[in-house]
Amino acid sequence: MSFSSKVKREISTIDVKRHCNLSLLLSLLNSNAEYSNNTISIYSSRQLFNLLHDLLLVLFEYDLKQEYGLKQENNLKQVTNNRNDFIVQINDAKLVKNILSSTGFNEEKKINQLIVKNTCCKKAYIKGAFLTNGSVSDPNKAYHLEFSMHNEELSLQMINQINDFGLNSKSIMRKSNYVVYLKESDQIADLLNIIGAHKNLLEFENVRVLKDIRNNVNRRVNFESDNIRKTISAAKTQTEKILHIKNTKGLSYLSNELRELAEIRLEHNDYSLKEIGELFDPKLSKSCVNHRLRKICSISDNIRGGIT
Repeated sequence: MSFSSKVKREISTIDVKRHCNLSLLLSLLNSNAEYSNNTISIYSSRQLFNLLHDLLLVLFEYDLKQEYGLKQENNLKQVTNNRNDFIVQINDAKLVKNILSSTGFNEEKKINQLIVKNTCCKKAYIKGAFLTNGSVSDPNKAYHLEFSMHNEELSLQMINQINDFGLNSKSIMRKSNYVVYLKESDQIADLLNIIGAHKNLLEFENVRVLKDIRNNVNRRVNFESDNIRKTISAAKTQTEKILHIKNTKGLSYLSNELRELAEIRLEHNDYSLKEIGELFDPKLSKSCVNHRLRKICSISDNIRGGIT
């Protein structure tokens, strides 16, 4: 089972509060339903049908009576579409009227702001949108959460609902849909918390911690490997220039302090600056060793250039 499927399974429940359930129902309708000729047609998966059944039962005492599929009734039709999902058509005049008046659902699919005025209701609305048109990547592979909306108005509404929680969702066009997305891991974690996916949020956070530790270890290893390469390269250059002085002028050409350092570098050409400094009595600092070696290298360059 994909990570998205696990999240949807966890949050496929109704709320104990009536106003939150109205917000959840409105979200399902805005995301996946059409209204015309006093009929509400809802595209629904098996999972969403179960949720819709619970919502209508609690809110309007209307039972869709599902067994394995959908029990046929005069005011309810089941049709199998190309995705092997359901098209639920509700044309019971009283039920349609109650749904429209209670949720504010309309042909333009604009959100009734009274329905989402409470924070808990905003969360319910976002949950409904995720259940119908949302997906989230497996955190082991990538950080990406998105809602695929049918038109620009719905995408703008979704951005407003999400960003009211301090997040920074954005929208792009993908084929004929408007995709509202989050790519930052901390914001995805916040969104999972908002829609009530607490169990899967824990899994997400565990993966994120392990990935951060792994990335930090890799960065440190790369950093240390780079420093070792630089140390070896610098030591090789310093040794070559000291040997050049030795073979042309002799190490006695150097001052006593530089000659002592040159001899130690030749003897310990794999030592770091810090390790070389610790061989002196009293010990020399890393910066002092570096400064003296620079002077030695400069003398070698002057000899090569005929300056000395």
